[in-house]
Amino acid sequence: MIQIKHKKSGEVLREVGAETLEGVDLRGARLGGALLANTSLRGARLNGADLSSADLSCCDLRGADLRGAQVQNADLRATDLRGANLRGTDLRLASLRFIRYDRHTRWPLFFNPKKERI
Repeated sequence: MIQIKHKKSGEVLREVGAETLEGVDLRGARLGGALLANTSLRGARLNGADLSSADLSCCDLRGADLRGAQVQNADLRATDLRGANLRGTDLRLASLRFIRYDRHTRWPLFFNPKKERI
């Protein structure tokens, strides 16, 4: 059992009955402000999840589906987004420094990582 907690209050936002968060289905989950730093969410389904203000720094999100997720104000520094699908994702004010991505990473419409200097 894994507990996902709020980074400031420590409140349990979600319990996942698994030993790992790789490939986990968290579609539509309310995880605003969650502490997920240094977590492997490789291949996770996070479509439509609220991850606003969450700490996702140094996460492994390779191949994760984040379509339509809310990640505004989230900390994504040094996160691995290779092959992740971020179409329709709200990246406003998200910290994207030092992220890893590749040609398979799918960005929101009109978002250009080279212009954003990440």
